[in-house]
Amino acid sequence: MVRGILIAAFLGFGALAQELEIGPYSVRLREEGPDISPFHVLEVRLNGETVWHIEDAYLRIDPLTGRDITGEGNPDLVVFTYSGGAHCCTRVYVVDLGPEVRVFQAGIDSNCVGEFRDLEGDSVPEYLTCDDTFAYAYCPFVCSPMPRVIMRYEPGKGYTPANHLFSELVLPESERGLEVVEEYGPGALGEWDGTDKCALLHLVLPLFLSRRVAEARAALWEFYRFPDLEDFWEEIVLHIGHDPYFPGTIGIRDSGD
Repeated sequence: MVRGILIAAFLGFGALAQELEIGPYSVRLREEGPDISPFHVLEVRLNGETVWHIEDAYLRIDPLTGRDITGEGNPDLVVFTYSGGAHCCTRVYVVDLGPEVRVFQAGIDSNCVGEFRDLEGDSVPEYLTCDDTFAYAYCPFVCSPMPRVIMRYEPGKGYTPANHLFSELVLPESERGLEVVEEYGPGALGEWDGTDKCALLHLVLPLFLSRRVAEARAALWEFYRFPDLEDFWEEIVLHIGHDPYFPGTIGIRDSGD
């Protein structure tokens, strides 16, 4: 049960103080630093001892706090952070307040602000965000592909990529990506090299993230008309091989996958 006292509301980066009691844990959120550059500090305390601490330019305790959103049987603290600046970074922590405090990051540090939504109706909400790892890779930020990503909590593992389990939500992005490819010609999305690489990525990345690698390769071969096709594919493979949102258990170099 959560007993919360909101002492001062969020006013941008204005003064705030929030205290919550969640079971035996006390959660304290406060603002520190000079007026021109304040920052937020959050502490989780047990029996007067700090058991978890975080600070950033901006912190927000999500209303889901106090619920068991992982299905592990303990109340959770859900914290959204923002580092400040025009781009990057937001991160999301789910803190399991059981006999031992366990901390899970729902997604990587990102430009994308996500949300929790129960897609399976099991009271364990998924975390929906986007994958911005290709931002600036081939074109300006505003035109860069940022496909939807669905992260699903798995006991003992934390949050793992699950696009392949929700194809009805993610594959329509490839359909919209096809519209982008058909509408925008070479350089129309500001591609640095005058190709239509960013347009093509709007089509193929949702397929990649849904484990439809063969379809992604076929789409690229069908629509990309420049002589560096093979190199472009290898660049995508290299890049996405380090993408934490890509399910790394499948072989992406195998066109027949």
